[in-house]
Amino acid sequence: GAVLKLGQLLSARPDLMPKAWVDELATLQDAAPPLPFETVVSVVEANLGGPLTQWFLSFDATPIGCASIGQVHKAVLLDGTVVAVKVQRPGIAKLIASDMSWLRMLLTASASTLPVDVETVSAELQSALLSEVDYVEELRALQEIGALLAKQGGMRAPTAFPALCGPQILTTSFVEGEKITVVLDRLQAQAERGDAQAQARL
Repeated sequence: GAVLKLGQLLSARPDLMPKAWVDELATLQDAAPPLPFETVVSVVEANLGGPLTQWFLSFDATPIGCASIGQVHKAVLLDGTVVAVKVQRPGIAKLIASDMSWLRMLLTASASTLPVDVETVSAELQSALLSEVDYVEELRALQEIGALLAKQGGMRAPTAFPALCGPQILTTSFVEGEKITVVLDRLQAQAERGDAQAQARL
């Protein structure tokens, strides 16, 4: 819920947090506890209105990444297209609301030691978290960003399959890749060993 998400947000802020904390919190970005596969199937089927076999040739039971709001599974459509299916954790919106009430109490109790406006931070955090459970809005944003990147060259966004999306699932083309932090760490290590190409890429 919100606590996991807060950890994810802080893991992306090495300017605010000690490196040891950032490294530890980074595991929350895609290594949260997975949902049982039976739960995943029920969420997908409820959103699409029928059995998995109606749309998917195969659907990997093991997620390729798990985060606080949902997890992603690799699947294959009936026509052979490989896709990524993002599945939202059931009841996550209610859990976020509950977590936020605890978080507000914690921030309020710590207000005198924090160099920020606690009320503003709490409101912004809650707004950001609740927007992340809105997969309909995420689909719209993904399509908009994809259209913008298509004009730029050198970058691309996954292609959405709107007919296979819903309030709790988001289906897109599957794009092979690595986490940017993994790539940056590797390039940094190579650059420190004198690799000029790695330094240029970095």
